[in-house]
Amino acid sequence: LKLTQLDRCCSHEASPSLQPQMVFQKLALFCTMAIMTLCHGEQCGPKSLEHCNDEEKVHIQVLMTSSLGSLARQLEHMEEARKQVEEDYAAKLKDAPAEKHADLLLEKGNRLHAVSGSYDILKSVVEHKRGQEL
Repeated sequence: LKLTQLDRCCSHEASPSLQPQMVFQKLALFCTMAIMTLCHGEQCGPKSLEHCNDEEKVHIQVLMTSSLGSLARQLEHMEEARKQVEEDYAAKLKDAPAEKHADLLLEKGNRLHAVSGSYDILKSVVEHKRGQEL
């Protein structure tokens, strides 16, 4: 997640008195997302099973038995669903007053998780399988 992505999804005209608050909210969200990545370090995946919990390991084992084509289609569908959620919430954030942004961003995060909860694991398995084909 890049700060420019936050600007793009959260950009809209606001009164000058609300602009500092909006900048702070964007910065806080960006830092939270960056810290989550830093705190978790290496991501769980087929090449780094030591970073996975038992449930994730089983999920990876199941995914590894599927064909690359099938997994790639699943990943494509997840990416389309994620894109739709991003677009929907960009519009909602644009039209919402600044004091509603934090709630909308939380709601957006929950919705993204609902449409693609295992996205990172699926993506890592697809990338791993593509690497094996080379």
